[in-house]
Amino acid sequence: MTATVGGTTGPLGAEEVDRFVRSALESVDLDGRSLCVVIPDATRRCPVAHLLQSVERAVRHRVRSCTTVIALGTHAPMSDRAITSMVGETRFPVVNHRWWSHDTFVPVGTLGADTVSELSEGRLDETIGVRINRLVVESDVTGKMPGRTGVSTPRSRRSAISPTYSASSKKNCVTPKSASSSLAAR
Repeated sequence: MTATVGGTTGPLGAEEVDRFVRSALESVDLDGRSLCVVIPDATRRCPVAHLLQSVERAVRHRVRSCTTVIALGTHAPMSDRAITSMVGETRFPVVNHRWWSHDTFVPVGTLGADTVSELSEGRLDETIGVRINRLVVESDVTGKMPGRTGVSTPRSRRSAISPTYSASSKKNCVTPKSASSSLAAR
């Protein structure tokens, strides 16, 4: 399922975003489950605070817990002040993806040499282990906000919610996509 709201004519109002997010999340099995939301860091331009606050309002009475992970890539961690500046006040914890710490990751499978070769257009020809942030893997449901974030994990009955920023409209457009996918576990 894909749904779109907004366009290039102007900013979306808080009520319109809330209604859209609530509608997108009402069919997702969240009751009593843990949720991990993955958001971009401050190097990506998108209305993270507005979206995250809408997600919190939509799920706060449904989920057992919710943690937001900032997808840093290999960027420097954001300070508490920078996080608050980016996401505003939140009810749930917002944490940096600790890419520098081995304990952050859980191995979830491998990409075979043939796949790596195909994806790298022949530049690499080796099997590569796939590791994902433990907070993402161990949550019941994972969602991602606009930006270059996203994961697939091998948990059975795992749900993924993927709102993504629409490049075609350039601004004020959020497209949530509900999907379930998995990597072959080792």
